[in-house]
Amino acid sequence: MFVTGICPTFRQPELLANLIACWQLQTYPKDKRRLVILDDARTFEDGQVYEEYEVHSAQTRFPTISAKYNHLLFELLPPQTDIVLVIETDDIYLPDYIESHVQALQGPP
Repeated sequence: MFVTGICPTFRQPELLANLIACWQLQTYPKDKRRLVILDDARTFEDGQVYEEYEVHSAQTRFPTISAKYNHLLFELLPPQTDIVLVIETDDIYLPDYIESHVQALQGPP
């Protein structure tokens, strides 16, 4: 299953760096996951694409967090996505975070 993590952010470059490090340490296969980050503070250059994640920088601020999530889901989500995980910049994710969610969604062994 292909997993996409969606992450809204606003002026949190230090927290985002920590989040990316957590994402890169995940045990779930790299070719089956992607982190999509949406920043509407123009803190980052738009369209930065890396092996495991991409950063999009909106030109204007979204009016609500719901509008930001809608943009992530309906405009930026990779088409091969089977599972969407909401990823927050101020949380820490253990290496089996993605893998445990995939296992739970697939049902009992």
